[in-house]
Amino acid sequence: MKHLTPSFLLLAILIPGGIHAETDDKVPVEIIELQHRTADDLLPHIEPLLGPRDALTGTGHRLIVRTSPSRLRQVREKVEALDQPDR
Repeated sequence: MKHLTPSFLLLAILIPGGIHAETDDKVPVEIIELQHRTADDLLPHIEPLLGPRDALTGTGHRLIVRTSPSRLRQVREKVEALDQPDR
């Protein structure tokens, strides 16, 4: 039996009914690649931006977000501000 990767399992949890670009509610799922920080570093800063029906998880240098387009813009702005190299 093959082992499933953590990334695949995260996507399967976030997207009920299989792997699709969007859920039935037409809420997009986005994978945001991080350059300088890890998902664990940013998750506590991003979670407060999301609503009760949104989903957020991450692994390594990837955040996986399911939210409305307007909230996704806010998430991307916050990630851009926080995902900076150490000084």
